[in-house]
Amino acid sequence: MFPRVARQILLPFHEAILGRSTFSIWRRLERQPAPDWEWLHAVQRDGLEKILAHAREQIPYWRDRLAGALSAADLSAILAGVPVLTRAEIGRHREAMRWRAAPGKVLMHRSGGTTDDNLTFYWGRTRQSWDRAMRYRGLARHGIFPGDRILHIWPRYPGRTRLDRIKQRLRDWRDRLTNDEVLDARPLSPERLDAVLDRCASYRPVLLIGYPSWLAALAERVRAAHPRFRPGGLRLILCTGEVLFAFQRRLIEETFGVRVAQEYGSQDAGLIAHEEPAGDLRLNAEQMVVEILRDGRPASPGELGEVVVTHFYMEVMPFIRYATGDVVRQPGTKEAGRGGPGLPVFPVPEGRTSDMLATTDGALCPMRPVVEALVAESGLRDFSLYQPRQDRLVVLFVERAGTEKTLRRPAAEEVLRFFLGKNLHLEWRGGSRFEPFTSGKRRFVCSPVGMRLVGHDRESGLARARAWPQRLEKEPAVNGTV
Repeated sequence: MFPRVARQILLPFHEAILGRSTFSIWRRLERQPAPDWEWLHAVQRDGLEKILAHAREQIPYWRDRLAGALSAADLSAILAGVPVLTRAEIGRHREAMRWRAAPGKVLMHRSGGTTDDNLTFYWGRTRQSWDRAMRYRGLARHGIFPGDRILHIWPRYPGRTRLDRIKQRLRDWRDRLTNDEVLDARPLSPERLDAVLDRCASYRPVLLIGYPSWLAALAERVRAAHPRFRPGGLRLILCTGEVLFAFQRRLIEETFGVRVAQEYGSQDAGLIAHEEPAGDLRLNAEQMVVEILRDGRPASPGELGEVVVTHFYMEVMPFIRYATGDVVRQPGTKEAGRGGPGLPVFPVPEGRTSDMLATTDGALCPMRPVVEALVAESGLRDFSLYQPRQDRLVVLFVERAGTEKTLRRPAAEEVLRFFLGKNLHLEWRGGSRFEPFTSGKRRFVCSPVGMRLVGHDRESGLARARAWPQRLEKEPAVNGTV
C-alpha cells in the first residue's frame, strides 16, 4: 500500500475503529518537541495526581495501598511512602487490582518475558494509544512515519482455536494494508533466516524491528551466505526487547549499512525510552514517572538500581511503583543534565535483575562489560553464564566444529576473574545447542545471586523461571539448579 494512503487514511481509520486516540496523542506530543523542565514537571505532576486519585476512588485494593502517598512538590517524595509493586504481588492480587467498572474494552494481556516467566495483566485502549504514539514520536525523529513500510522480525504464536486462526488471518491482511508486517524468524535456522532475507528483498522495508540477537543472527547469515545482499530502501534498524550490546550494534550496522537505534520498554510497563539520532536514550516522561531504586530507596549516583515505573494511563489496572525487573545505573548530576532541553536523558539498560552478576566479595557487577569483554578477548560467541553461588560460575557454551581452536579458555577465565574476583571457581559445560525460550530471546547471563542483590521481588527465587539458566540440549532438565 502507498505510505501516504496508509498514513492519512487507513491507519487513522483503524485506530478510530478500535477506540484508540493514537494520532491525537502523537500530534499533541509533537507540539512540544523539546519541552522545558517546568512544563514537563507540571504534566507529570498532573498525570500522577490523576492516576493516584483514580486508583483510590475506584479500586479498594489501591485505596489501602496508597495510604502512604504524600502531598509534596517532588514527585518521588509523593510516592516514597507507597510500597514497591512486584510481579509476585500482581500474580496474587490481579483481580483485586482491576477497575471493575472500566468503560470500553478491557483486554487481558500476557507479556512475552525473556525467560518465559510471563506476567498476565489487564489494560485498555488508552494505554495502547500512548504506547503507539510514543513509538510514532521516537521513529519520527529518525524520519520514519506511520504508513512507511515496516517489517517486524518478531515471535508469532499460533492460534489455539479456529476463531483465533481467523483473527490472525485478518490481522495479516490488515498489516499488509498498513505496511506493518510481522515475520517470525524462529527457530533461527539458515532456511528461516533466508526466508526473512527474501521478504526483505521483495517488501523493501524502510524499517526493521526485532530483538538484537535475532538481527545479529540475520547479519551473520548475510555474511556467511549472502555477502552481496543489500536491503534496498532500508533506512533504520530498531532493536528492542533485549539488551543491545556494542558488538551486536557494530555487526548489524556494518552488515546492513544503516543506522541501528534502540527502544526500551516492556509490554507491562510501557514504552519507557527511545534513542534519538544523537545517540541518547530519551525518557517518555509525559506518560510516566520512573524511579531507579535500590532496596526501596533512590539509588545513589553511579549505583545500579531497579527501574520502577508509575504509568499515568493504566487506569484499568494501575501499575504504581511497579518494579520492572530491569536494571540501570543511576545517573550523576553531569549525566542527568546532558543533552540540553527536551525529554530527560535515560541511562542505558544493563539487563534484567537476574542478568546482574555478583563478585566473590558480594558486590553487584553489571553483565554488559563482562559479556562484551568475553566476546572481544576469548572467542566465545554462543554462551551463557550461570551463577548459582557468589563464588561459583558455570560457563555454558555451544560446541561446534573448530570451537576448541577459536575458544581461548585461559583468556575467558582471566576476564571472568578480573571482573568477579580471583577466587572465583569456574566450571565449563559444552553442549550441542541451547534449548530456546518460547519467546525466542537470547540470554547471556543468569544469576540468582545478582537478582537477590538488586531485585525488589524477594519472592522470585530459584522456583521461578527467571532464575533458571538457559539449558544446553545434551544436559538433563534444569529445575532451578545446575
